[in-house]
Amino acid sequence: MRKNYPGFTLVELLTVISIIGILAAILIPAVSISMQRARQAAYVANARTIATGHQAYVLERSRTTNPAELSTIGDFGALMARYGYLESADVFFAPDDPLAPDPVPRSVAVKSGNEWTPSPAFASSPAYSVDVAIGVPTTAPGSTTPLVWARGLGQDGEWSDDGIWGPGIGFIVFFDGHSEILNAIGNGDESRLLHYENRSNTSNVLEALPSRAKVRGKGQGSLDGSSGTGS
Repeated sequence: MRKNYPGFTLVELLTVISIIGILAAILIPAVSISMQRARQAAYVANARTIATGHQAYVLERSRTTNPAELSTIGDFGALMARYGYLESADVFFAPDDPLAPDPVPRSVAVKSGNEWTPSPAFASSPAYSVDVAIGVPTTAPGSTTPLVWARGLGQDGEWSDDGIWGPGIGFIVFFDGHSEILNAIGNGDESRLLHYENRSNTSNVLEALPSRAKVRGKGQGSLDGSSGTGS
């Protein structure tokens, strides 16, 4: 008498393997995208630390940062470290930034006596992942004045190939501390920025800054040295 043994036939096994392969092909890219977005969101949270320290300095000390005194992001970092608003340097470097140094510097500044200066490793970094607006006054409109944004943002409102996440995506942290991850600034009524003086829509980040403000950054695509034109 023929006995029936429990198990799967070859056809059944091949069918299951095929289904698993199809599911993997669908799920793996989705998981990869989700992980990338999570990393991006985590770095934006770090960048908000820069903006929060900057804002705290301006509001608590009733003193606007002076572009003439802070000619580099290193100078800005040393000032923030001096008053206890920033310590770690890693907030200036996105993990996915191809221009970020390896290893990332640990501290933004060093103290010698009563003097604070940028740490050598931080000051000599080939690029920073952010541009920072220096010279934004306490009276700036909080929800529309950009304070920190991803490197690579051009005056056309687009992130270039030199952006930290490549072309077409970046972020802005505003003076009130809220942040937005954006594919582009947008045009017309779709713009995420307003002209600093006349409050019209603009895609140019410099027009959203007061004329005395200057951008400090470093690396390809940075607006380092550019002046605000919002007046």
